[in-house]
Amino acid sequence: MPGADDVLFVLMLENALLEKKGQAFEDFFVRAAITLWGADFVPWRPQGPIVGDMKCDGYRNSEKAVFQSYAPEKYEASKFVGKINDNFNGARIWFGEKMQKWVFVHNQKGGLPAEAGMFILDLEKQNPNIKLETWTPEHLVQQLLELSASNLGNLFPTQVKGQSFSKATWEYLAKAAKSEIGVEPQYQLNRLPLDDELDNLDEDDREVRRRLLGYSRWYDPANKIEVFEKLAGLGHGEELVKINAQRLQAADLIQITENHYLPLNKDICQQAAESLMDEFLQELED
Repeated sequence: MPGADDVLFVLMLENALLEKKGQAFEDFFVRAAITLWGADFVPWRPQGPIVGDMKCDGYRNSEKAVFQSYAPEKYEASKFVGKINDNFNGARIWFGEKMQKWVFVHNQKGGLPAEAGMFILDLEKQNPNIKLETWTPEHLVQQLLELSASNLGNLFPTQVKGQSFSKATWEYLAKAAKSEIGVEPQYQLNRLPLDDELDNLDEDDREVRRRLLGYSRWYDPANKIEVFEKLAGLGHGEELVKINAQRLQAADLIQITENHYLPLNKDICQQAAESLMDEFLQELED
């Protein structure tokens, strides 16, 4: 089930990035970068108290790009500007023309604090010859999902092959699905695009659409008969399912074929699938 694999890998990657702090986050990013770019990416380590790491956690030769990671133990918005200023200007001095791109990789799901984002815009204006980028966990996850399953599995202590997960990995996924690791309280309050799509619906329509979106991503493709049976077991009739499926298709969220439901907006379908993760994990274990 490629759809199921995608959902599980997204969950594992996002939680790995969100739960790791400080050096652990840097180490995971470096492993991810080496997996993505091989010898084109060179990790940097500190060299004594004077030279340090030259404000660089890794360098990508083909783009002349300096990478700096930041995952503080405690989230403090006021410290982001100072960190960005110190690391960007320090790297600019050390690297000179060897730095044509600077990438700030952080673990704050949802983006930078507003003041830090504005500061980066100011830095871009002041340094037109250097391309500045900020990467959230979501940006890195999207790049990593282009890798093969075997390469993705190398980022974790246990090799992941198809649906063969060790007991430790299942325990990790179960914790992640229940939001017991990796998600700061403030991000649980953030609205998702999925929430906007389900607003102003009655309870039955909202639940049917959430499951249609989630099933289309998880099973990819989701067999119509199986979907009808699942939703019938929850008390939702076939006609209600068909009407809501048509409305989701009209909104370009799913595609209806003769026998299947397919995900069109994979971000929103992914969010719906993750909201059903406990159910999916139980299904795989059975």
